[in-house]
Amino acid sequence: MCSLSYNALAADFGQTVVVGVPHRTQGAQPFAVLRSFAGRSPDDINDYVERMLGKHYSLSGLLTLKHLGLDEFPINSTHKVMKSEVQKAVLQFIS
Repeated sequence: MCSLSYNALAADFGQTVVVGVPHRTQGAQPFAVLRSFAGRSPDDINDYVERMLGKHYSLSGLLTLKHLGLDEFPINSTHKVMKSEVQKAVLQFIS
């Protein structure tokens, strides 16, 4: 589920990371972190994902790097985004 949401967002909004956040009945739900909202509101972006993929793929939330206090996505020595670090930052932000 996360990779489909990621692909839909990355096509129009650039670098995007979708991580799972805990949900009491569904286990986890997709939560997106974008470099920026590109002048759109979170509701507009989620509506876009729902139009592209269907309501079943709705995001539980969206944030930008700035919301998380980050300038860039954290990367490892092979220049891959460290999703675990992004997920930690999201969980800290929403708790």
